[in-house]
Amino acid sequence: IVLLKELKHSDGYFSERQRIALNALLQIDYYNLIKFYGTVKIDHEVLGVFEYGERGSLRYVLNERISYPEETFMDWEFKISVMYDIAKGMSYLHSSHIEVHGHLKSTNCVIDNRMVVKITGFGFNTILSPDRDLWTAPEHLRKEGISQKGDVYSFAIIAQEIMLRNCTFYTKACSDQA
Repeated sequence: IVLLKELKHSDGYFSERQRIALNALLQIDYYNLIKFYGTVKIDHEVLGVFEYGERGSLRYVLNERISYPEETFMDWEFKISVMYDIAKGMSYLHSSHIEVHGHLKSTNCVIDNRMVVKITGFGFNTILSPDRDLWTAPEHLRKEGISQKGDVYSFAIIAQEIMLRNCTFYTKACSDQA
């Protein structure tokens, strides 16, 4: 099973710089990173072909309280394991020729059928427009760009989500609907 994801802002014609970035993605093969298999054009859409995370995103799993009761699923050992998986994936990514994720967030961390966290959404900085969301480091909100330090900030926000098992910047005074 694979996941097909639309590569928005792409007409199917990639610049030389974008082709180099896509070829670099094809070379990445690490346990905690989702594998990129290539692109396919269907009708007028260009889709990326990726390894599939059977259990869905980390954000989804953190919200799934019915299937995974707190005391049997999200104990501290598991929470630390999830954070460790993300840290290993990011360490590998930062030491690779990709160097920076730039879009790290809990919806870009997927979980396979063995409960291993794998990072997705990396390496498309030359193809996709940058996201500006709650996981983005303040310096990147003020001035466009991405950095490894920004990825560390994003990791800290994800760690907070995991530890509290709630949405980004959750406080007892806010609700998940906010």
